[in-house]
Amino acid sequence: MKLISYRRVSSNKQVTEGDSLEGQKRTIEQWVKRRGHEIVMEFVDGGVSAFKSSTTRKAFCDMLEYAVSNKENVDGIIVYKLSRFARNELARLQAEEELSKAGIQVFSATEEVPEDEDMAHFIRSVLGIVNEQQSRQNSSTVRDRLADTARNGFFPGGQAPFGFKSINATPEHGKKSSKRLVVDEEHRHTVTHMFDLCLNGPKLKGCGVKEIANILNEEGLLKENKYWTPKSVHKVLSNSVYAGELVFTSNVDKKNPEKIVIKVPSIISKEVFKKASESLASRRLQNNNLRAQRSDTLLVGLLKCSTCNCRLTLMTGKGGQFKYYKCKRKRITGASKCTTPNFRVEQLDNLVLDTIATQLFVPENLAKYVGDLQKILNKQLLNSRSTKATISKRQKKVEQQIHNLWNAVSNEKQLIDDFFKTRILELTKQFDSLSSELSKIDNREKFSYYNFSKKHIVDFCRLAIKAVKEGQGDPRLKAFLKTLITEISVFENELILKGPISKITKVISVTKLGTDILSVPSIIPIWRRVRDSNPRWV
Repeated sequence: MKLISYRRVSSNKQVTEGDSLEGQKRTIEQWVKRRGHEIVMEFVDGGVSAFKSSTTRKAFCDMLEYAVSNKENVDGIIVYKLSRFARNELARLQAEEELSKAGIQVFSATEEVPEDEDMAHFIRSVLGIVNEQQSRQNSSTVRDRLADTARNGFFPGGQAPFGFKSINATPEHGKKSSKRLVVDEEHRHTVTHMFDLCLNGPKLKGCGVKEIANILNEEGLLKENKYWTPKSVHKVLSNSVYAGELVFTSNVDKKNPEKIVIKVPSIISKEVFKKASESLASRRLQNNNLRAQRSDTLLVGLLKCSTCNCRLTLMTGKGGQFKYYKCKRKRITGASKCTTPNFRVEQLDNLVLDTIATQLFVPENLAKYVGDLQKILNKQLLNSRSTKATISKRQKKVEQQIHNLWNAVSNEKQLIDDFFKTRILELTKQFDSLSSELSKIDNREKFSYYNFSKKHIVDFCRLAIKAVKEGQGDPRLKAFLKTLITEISVFENELILKGPISKITKVISVTKLGTDILSVPSIIPIWRRVRDSNPRWV
């Protein structure tokens, strides 16, 4: 058989110790050689937990994608232990479900799994539940130990805050394995300079986090060779560890987290930290995440820098006399970090609106987009019906198995023992997973559009062009554009507009001809709510 090898360890330390990556590789290769199989591809996740969502494991996701897309050349997945594949039962079932559809099995190099597929599935399920429970117990034990470490006044682990480093505690301070924080003299000046800028600044006036980040970057006082950002500056200025108190939050009781204060050497005084906190609070903007949506400027929230892929934000010059769109990274880290020029707001707004009117709202172009979308939807509908029938059949089979088990109990042919509980749990999870898949397919099948004629498209383009040309200053124009466009990449001599075909089609279908196209704001929340996986127009 042609197999894919997947190896994983949970921590960086395990990469070379214990069931190390190299040790797993040797065991897998020996297992494959004894059985005359062949490894066609290898995937490795180093220092990644398998207890939570599998999406956090990049190599695992790549492995699934590769296996399914190359199912003609892949017969199975070989792992050192099944716990390397997954420690979360739901994640394991979903992954094995995807592989099973492609005719791909999962094998273990150290655990005996029967060749019979039904028994193999049962054994993997039992081992999966055991592995998940073991992970939960390990997680609980780690939380307890970290909390005890913090209560004893030691550093609980992880990356030390900027300006500090962790060292082994001397015998008189505690166990040799315990850690404590000490000031990193190399970065002490940067921390004190940061707080000084927050309170005084170069002009005897406190600086904001953005200005502090710019000053530090220009002075070359970087954070681990990375540029400071307003977020990373704020993280330092708002952390009480610099005033001598490290706050560790224990989640032993998840409903009532415990905050444990650990005394550490201070870099600044508590008075300075209090004043810095007050300064930050006085500068705080409410609902900061919605600034782009709240902005009256037409294209804020849509424009993207073609050089570094950051957003273009609004800036003013000459006391507000001129307005420009400027790269966010350029504003944060300095003009030398991005070569994209600033754009006058009025000129770029007019250019974008003219491009939309002359290239998007063209009846021939929209008719082509709608036709392409309809072909895709028809194909997806056929595929989903076939998939739905297969899943429904499997769901009925699982439901019958559950029914048979309970009948056996009622007829006293089966005891409610550990085997029964495990089997019922496994079948119930399978049933719920299949129900979820059917629900997703039903939602996709409900996603449809009204039929409309070519004349409707022509009339829509006429109204849309009128709205774009005459609607400047109307706040509804921005809402209208955001329903059609998701991103505008700006180059020196080129614009690239991106948006979902499905939303354009929806707008066309619900527009009442003969009216102001901007007079239908009640459907805007509907447009924004619909997620779309269809191709984008450019």
